[in-house]
Amino acid sequence: MEQKIFCIDFEASALGPRGYPIEVGVADVQTGETQAWLIKPTTEWLHERIWSEASETIHGISQNQLLNDGQDPKIIIPEVVNICSDGIVLSDNVKSDSSWFQTLCDAIELPRMPFQIQSFQDAACEIAGRHHSDPTHKIEKAIEQAVEKFPNPHRAGPDARRNAEVIRLLLGA
Repeated sequence: MEQKIFCIDFEASALGPRGYPIEVGVADVQTGETQAWLIKPTTEWLHERIWSEASETIHGISQNQLLNDGQDPKIIIPEVVNICSDGIVLSDNVKSDSSWFQTLCDAIELPRMPFQIQSFQDAACEIAGRHHSDPTHKIEKAIEQAVEKFPNPHRAGPDARRNAEVIRLLLGA
């Protein structure tokens, strides 16, 4: 059996090291099943990190929404790990998403991330090169189809789902 593939995406309070993760989404490439969680900020994040109005304008999630509807990282981490631990986890921004995931892990005093996040772009190139004679064209076409099918960017669930669709199309599913 081929290893499962998942796509992960985060939204954040602000870009850069002083922001904090506010939403995480995970999508299964094979089934398309997608889950997303709003993340309740920790007291530490609220006092030591920043909230960007510009970022809020992009993702449309308010800090009050997180305080009212967000879930504690202690709940989210085990759920994400349960979904992703037996597969390959891809992100279109490995550096940022790994940092947000590590911030979540730190919040529950988990010393290191339970799985490694790998490059969506590298995986797409490798899969397209294996299955198609013109990999660049196939990737561009898959991205175009996925964006058409899942057009709304800047929310973790839909962004993860769109990336999962690209990989699914490249695999010929």
